[in-house]
Amino acid sequence: MTALTTNRDPGVLPQTARQERYGISYLSDVCAEAGVGMSETRPGEDHYAVDAYVRLSRGMVSVQVKCTTTPFTLTAPEHITWSITDDWWSKWCGDSAPTFVLLVHVPSETSRWIDYTKDGTTIHHTAAYWVQVDKTMKPRPKSVILPRSQRFTKSTLGDWDMIHRKGLVAP
Repeated sequence: MTALTTNRDPGVLPQTARQERYGISYLSDVCAEAGVGMSETRPGEDHYAVDAYVRLSRGMVSVQVKCTTTPFTLTAPEHITWSITDDWWSKWCGDSAPTFVLLVHVPSETSRWIDYTKDGTTIHHTAAYWVQVDKTMKPRPKSVILPRSQRFTKSTLGDWDMIHRKGLVAP
């Protein structure tokens, strides 16, 4: 059974705000499943183009979370190209920690994001994909490419930890 909502109530967030909250919550849920700490930047503090910090074995990584209804391409290469701003790029490059872009994909209708089954199960119709920001790219890219092969799961956090550890090793 799918819960239906309407936008007639002035207290209901617009879809873009719902997507923002859902994206952060999805990151938080996967981190909780993996037993990894996550802290969201406080409202207004995403000025640094970082929505959350994920605590790994040797420190934190920065995560910019986006949530979209844009479908992936169905033919090779299967990816979404996500535009970035000069401002975001500058801020990410100024951060010494690895920075990741996490793109959470949801159905276009909010009523289809989550199903509550009769047997008590909650099913999220969601998937997320990630890419590490390559701060060495010249010239500055206008977008990041999120391959469908880089699905965000709890094992991704182990990948992020290894990326972070490699960055701590002196050359």
